[in-house]
Amino acid sequence: MSTPSRPSHETAHETTSGEEEIAIFFSILTQKAEDEELLFVQVKQLQQTLSDEISSMVSALLGPLFRLQKIEIRRGSVEFWVYVAGGFTLISHYVHFVHSLELLAKQIQELLSSILSMFLGVRITGGWWTPVRPKPRRFAPFHQILQNPNLIILLMASYLILSHAFMLAVLVRILLKGFLATK
Repeated sequence: MSTPSRPSHETAHETTSGEEEIAIFFSILTQKAEDEELLFVQVKQLQQTLSDEISSMVSALLGPLFRLQKIEIRRGSVEFWVYVAGGFTLISHYVHFVHSLELLAKQIQELLSSILSMFLGVRITGGWWTPVRPKPRRFAPFHQILQNPNLIILLMASYLILSHAFMLAVLVRILLKGFLATK
């Protein structure tokens, strides 16, 4: 049984500013090796129909901020990839969004099953993931900064030096003011 090969970042698709891409993938396996080519041709012929139906599913389940980016059909058994683009970075961990995404994957799997029902022994498995690289951070997270003991010592020493320099400057000013007032 082959597992879907994740596309490289070079095959990830361009999205508009602020959008990220999520991939929903399915591996379609048959019991007979000779059915794989027929299955591939069948899915390839229905690509536009599948695209139209999945596009309406995306907007119905995930909302108007999401759109179908592209569908890819690959050989190697048959791999079916659906790319959805949208601004899901901040909400990708919320239960409702994940539930909607899993429901979308299930409905696409059911759509594929109904279209491929003429092939006996077809098994469709799948999942989803984000093919884009994590965005680089400008600064390290605060908890990582605090784990560096040398940095903590440097911060404490800097604080002591600066606070004492400020207090010394205030003391010198008070003394100069008092000294000049007595003359």
